[in-house]
Amino acid sequence: MRLAEIVPLAWAVCDHIVHRTVQFTQASGRVPSCHRGCDACCRYAVPLSVPEAMRLGQDVAALPAGQRARIEKLFHQAVARIVQAGPPAIPATPANADPTGGADGNKALHAMAQWYSSLDMPCPLLLERCCDFYSCRPTACREHLAISRSALYAGNNPAAGELVPLPVSVTHALGLLAAEMEGSPVEAILMPAALAWCRDNAARTNAAWPGRMLLERFAAILRRLADQAEQKRRDAAAA
Repeated sequence: MRLAEIVPLAWAVCDHIVHRTVQFTQASGRVPSCHRGCDACCRYAVPLSVPEAMRLGQDVAALPAGQRARIEKLFHQAVARIVQAGPPAIPATPANADPTGGADGNKALHAMAQWYSSLDMPCPLLLERCCDFYSCRPTACREHLAISRSALYAGNNPAAGELVPLPVSVTHALGLLAAEMEGSPVEAILMPAALAWCRDNAARTNAAWPGRMLLERFAAILRRLADQAEQKRRDAAAA
């Protein structure tokens, strides 16, 4: 089983977590503001875990020629815009910092998000204010659950508004899984760079492991993250 092949399962797990979180949120009298046609967060930096970058490359390659060519062109234009803008000023982080989540990578993620949003560049998958790849959207998009009015996000400020926290980040779990399987640091690939990244890492996309082992490791990572989140909740309540 290749890393990309676990992504549909990860999406299903993520959607279940989000669905249950929405139910609990609504029960407390708060209603998430996300709805079809709202693209308030579609100019933010979207980090892809290694498995999702691999999956996106495969899904785009499988599209009909016309749609594939259009999306590849938009990705290329987005990368060109990023290169032209120059790199952001990212604060130094430890060598083992996790760029897809966790305390070590938060400052770097925040700086990257602010820099990217300043480019005011729509997601290359956005078409007429809707995601043209919605069923295959990244877990980072699925996990971005706003509860404040979309108008609060004017100016493309990722720090504006209020988000509903999730008990477990599947994006984080996928990043940890890939790092464990490949014996490498956790990586995050910026969405517009994903197709170029796949071309440059073709050998990695073809690497495979026993399917049962991969599934068990993913489940164990999710369980560990859930236990850590629960312990933090208990510590906060005790304080």
